[in-house]
Amino acid sequence: FVTADLGAGIGAVVLASSRGGEASYESDPDRNGLFTAALLAGLRGAADADADGWVAADEMLRWTAGETARRSGDLQHPTIDRDNPVAGLRLPVLPPRE
Repeated sequence: FVTADLGAGIGAVVLASSRGGEASYESDPDRNGLFTAALLAGLRGAADADADGWVAADEMLRWTAGETARRSGDLQHPTIDRDNPVAGLRLPVLPPRE
């Protein structure tokens, strides 16, 4: 359970699709929410700002926040919460879709 992990201080990172008082918007062409579409594009390399083949949590937040806000007309703003800001989290860039 996420709250148990956050309370333990083990390096959990939670990306949320929008701020508490905001709606999260869908995209028919993407067949996903705007945040999910941005997250998937980020994992496929769009968020890899330093082109090292890895997407760090901060890179992902910058990409998803900017892309989601842009595509929603500045109505939706993803957020990040982490119990240990010093702990690094990074994911490998996914191969391109076939």
